[in-house]
Amino acid sequence: LVSTLTDTPYNTLWNTYDLANYSEHVIQMIAQDPTGNESAAQPVFVTVENEYEGEIDNFTLSVSEGSIFLSWDAPYDAVSFKIYRDDVFLAETSDQAYDDTIDGGIQYCYTISAVNSVAIEGPQSSEVCGISLLPAPESFNAEVNYLNVELFWSAVDQASGYIISRNDSEIWSGNSVTYTDEDLEYNSNYIYTVNAFDFQNTNGTTSAPLTVTTPEELTAPVLSLTVIGSEAILNWGSVSTADAYRIYRDDEFYAQITELTDTIYIGIVDYTCFTVSALNEYDDESSPSNEECGSGELTAPILSLTLSGTEATLSWSSVPSAESYRIYQDNEFLVEISELTYTIDIGTGTNICFTVTAINSYGVESSISNEECGTGS
Repeated sequence: LVSTLTDTPYNTLWNTYDLANYSEHVIQMIAQDPTGNESAAQPVFVTVENEYEGEIDNFTLSVSEGSIFLSWDAPYDAVSFKIYRDDVFLAETSDQAYDDTIDGGIQYCYTISAVNSVAIEGPQSSEVCGISLLPAPESFNAEVNYLNVELFWSAVDQASGYIISRNDSEIWSGNSVTYTDEDLEYNSNYIYTVNAFDFQNTNGTTSAPLTVTTPEELTAPVLSLTVIGSEAILNWGSVSTADAYRIYRDDEFYAQITELTDTIYIGIVDYTCFTVSALNEYDDESSPSNEECGSGELTAPILSLTLSGTEATLSWSSVPSAESYRIYQDNEFLVEISELTYTIDIGTGTNICFTVTAINSYGVESSISNEECGTGS
């Protein structure tokens, strides 16, 4: 029984909201007189078509890392809302907002429909689309190679590429997961970040900053050279960033050591030149030091003196590698000769003293010989 009417007008409102939509029914009218006699009208076949016209207003979308947030206004008589993502039912909620957790870098499109108190769904809203932000790479590291910094990071799903920023300024963009920042300044701090971007070139979340420091400048050592006999003693100043030092002899690599001194046999014939360079932990080499040269020290001749009247005859021992000899009279240079003997008139009455030194082909002079003195008669 739907309704009973006892007076005109004979009409009634049949509420079909509690019937299933598109369900089929038969309606029949029965008249009854005061004595209980009844007469039935011809049955009517009815298909229920309930409709709810409540439309969603102010449907908005905002994106963040790994999620899309939806919000909307509710129409009259709405008690819940059905959310569709890419035309597939996603969820039903009584709230006027929904946070959808999804992968970043992929576009998703949404529609919303309202459902009234008798569970009738209204029309779907206009479609709204968005792409959640890509996350930052899970790992981001750096290696310092003297004045170069190599950066490397983990790949991000759905990323079309990456952006490297140094001190808040973009310096590189590409699809590799490594980048080398070259030719930086000595002893400087640099702050790097990385972020991925999607197919629409929308930047994702920026990584935590990564700070690196380049080493101090690798300066050249200052070299000094001392020759004792046939040995050259090299000494140089310490370089703060050096791990080792390379010695070059006549522009040819000779040795690599960690000490600040080295003794090298050079003989007494050849004139030998040395430079030293510093080497740091990255195997970078400094410019060469000042050049220092020398030859082995000549031995002093052994001098003898013979007097005959007013003539003094000087003779001395041969010195290996000597090409000439210098004679000094009373500490004043007298003459340079290549022979091993020399005769000079010294007159009478005055005591005259002589010394001799040896000279090699490079002009290096030996120490002085023993002193010999005499007076002419």
